[in-house]
Amino acid sequence: MDVHYGRAAAIRDRRATILTAAQSAYPERFASGGTPAPPDLPGPAWINKPKNTVQEVTTENSTQN
Repeated sequence: MDVHYGRAAAIRDRRATILTAAQSAYPERFASGGTPAPPDLPGPAWINKPKNTVQEVTTENSTQN
């Protein structure tokens, strides 16, 4: 739901801040030694992908003739 309503980026930023603070407070818990980062935001997912834009459809039709 957060991705759908546009809140995912803000939540990811807060998670990154919390992970950085946790690493500073407890470095022994982060074995890799690198800066921890939350996972990337998901890309688009479709059940029924919307039709192409008008320009794309026009281009496809003109190349088929």
